[in-house]
Amino acid sequence: MSKAELNLDVDAPGRVAGVLRTAADAYLQDAEERMQDRPDDRTPVIWAAIAGLLEIMNDHSEKEDLYHLADKLLMDFADLVPIVEAATLLGFAKSDKGDVEITPEGKAFAQADISGRKLLFRQAALANVPLLQQINRSLSAKSDHSMPLEFFRDIVEEHLSEEEANRQIDTALDWGRYGEIFTYDSESDRLTLHGAAGNGKPA
Repeated sequence: MSKAELNLDVDAPGRVAGVLRTAADAYLQDAEERMQDRPDDRTPVIWAAIAGLLEIMNDHSEKEDLYHLADKLLMDFADLVPIVEAATLLGFAKSDKGDVEITPEGKAFAQADISGRKLLFRQAALANVPLLQQINRSLSAKSDHSMPLEFFRDIVEEHLSEEEANRQIDTALDWGRYGEIFTYDSESDRLTLHGAAGNGKPA
C-alpha cells in the first residue's frame, strides 16, 4: 500500500490530511538522511537496555571509554554501540572520540522513580525522535486519536530496507508505549494516543 492509496480524508479533509502528509514528507526526508551513514541493519534497541546503560554509568563512571565499558558489561562492542547511539539520540548521553558520557538529563533519568522515568523518556523521545514526533502529531490530529500502524509502516518502508523499516517500527513501538505516547492494540494493529477516550486493549 502506498501513501496515495491511503484514505487520509476520514474526519476533517483539509486539516487531518494536511498534517498527515506533512508528517510523512518530514519523516521520509529525515530517514533518508540518517540512513546515508547507517547502511547496516540492526536489532531494535529496547528502552530497558538504555536504562541499564544509564544506571551503570550513573553509579560507576560518568564518562567511559566504549571498549572498556563493553568489557565491564561483558558485551560485544558491536552490541553496545547501538545502545549508546540510542541514549545519545535521546540526549541522555553524548559520545566523542570513542568515549561516552552521561548527560545531566541521563543522570536525572537514572535517578528518577518509575513514573518520573516514563515522563523524562516521553519528553526526550518527542523532542529528538522524528518518527515518534510524526506518530504523536498524526494521532493528535485525528478526531478519534487512533490510526493503523500500517500507515506508518508503509511510510517507513517506502525509502528504507525491509529490515531497517522493521527495526524502526519495532523501536518506535517499544519507546512509544514505554513513554506513554500511545497504546498499541495488536489485534486491530492500531495505535491510539495515550490517555485518549476509548483506548483499545494495549498489546
